[in-house]
Amino acid sequence: TTFGSLLYAQGTPAANKPIISGYSTGNSNNAGIALFNDSGNRGIWTTGSTMRFTRTYEGNSTTDVNIDASGRVTMPNQPAFQVHKNGTEQSNIAADNSTVAVTFSTEAFDLGGNFASNTFTAPVTGKYLMALKLRFNNVDTASQYYIARVITSNSEYHNIYDSDDDAGGDLEYLTLQVTQLVDMDANDTATVGVTQQGGTQQTDINGGRVYTSFSGYLVA
Repeated sequence: TTFGSLLYAQGTPAANKPIISGYSTGNSNNAGIALFNDSGNRGIWTTGSTMRFTRTYEGNSTTDVNIDASGRVTMPNQPAFQVHKNGTEQSNIAADNSTVAVTFSTEAFDLGGNFASNTFTAPVTGKYLMALKLRFNNVDTASQYYIARVITSNSEYHNIYDSDDDAGGDLEYLTLQVTQLVDMDANDTATVGVTQQGGTQQTDINGGRVYTSFSGYLVA
């Protein structure tokens, strides 16, 4: 049958709503158990050779956690993003030791829609892995240093390049990276900044997904 018999685990369900119910779809490989309370319902289902955890009753609802036949776990709704530039979109960054906000024009992906206006906003409290890669063009060795920054509501994370130690003249390009597991509360933000101290205002941030990108995802 489409719906199996109802199994009442405890108490008396309201409005003919069971606390635990079995579900199957005839002779197919889909079967599961739904768990109910006053706040809603959840499901644990098998679909072929996979196991699925859902937030609604039937097994064909949106999957929150999927475990395949090899034990690999995917969570389609887990917050994750990657953004990047297209070409040289920021030229001649300031050379006065200020923090210049880095902009991103293209979203490769943004699961949950949490990245907007060059800012990632944490939807829930947790630990997030952040990865930044920045390519600078026309690096001035008359400057003292360059800094790449991941700036969160709780802290900053830096990678610094000591540019005045290079006696070989201006560099054609330089890549700085920051990778950090960060703690964020719900509604905390993460942005990217760069700093050049001293020298000539000539350095550009070079775009393209392979050169300059910012990404992150919820780990725990």
